[in-house]
Amino acid sequence: MPGRVLSFGAHPDDIEIGCGGTEAGLISRGYQVTHVFATSGEAGSDRIAKSELAAIREDEARAAARVLDVRGVEFLGMPDGLTQFTPDMKIAVIGLIRTQKPKSSSSTPPSAIYSTTGWSTIWSSAP
Repeated sequence: MPGRVLSFGAHPDDIEIGCGGTEAGLISRGYQVTHVFATSGEAGSDRIAKSELAAIREDEARAAARVLDVRGVEFLGMPDGLTQFTPDMKIAVIGLIRTQKPKSSSSTPPSAIYSTTGWSTIWSSAP
């Protein structure tokens, strides 16, 4: 029986680029996928105000989710740019895991997200 999948990325487009094809296959088999972004990608330009860019990137992420038929999109609201794994982030992710009760998860490699530790650390903390 298909279940829920949580996909984690640091910025909008990380998930879609990193595992969008796999997600499309899972969704076609009945899995419910939710995207979880640590940031809104607001540090990606020196020409657009951070608040404006965050809104643009969030809209793009939601549009991509609609194309893939992703069930939900969550933004953890962490500041973009040298993002660190914090207790607040861990608590937010554990809350999502406990609420969503995913059967599986996916993410970019921890080294691509944080210099110290990554998403995989959370899984051992969220029964």
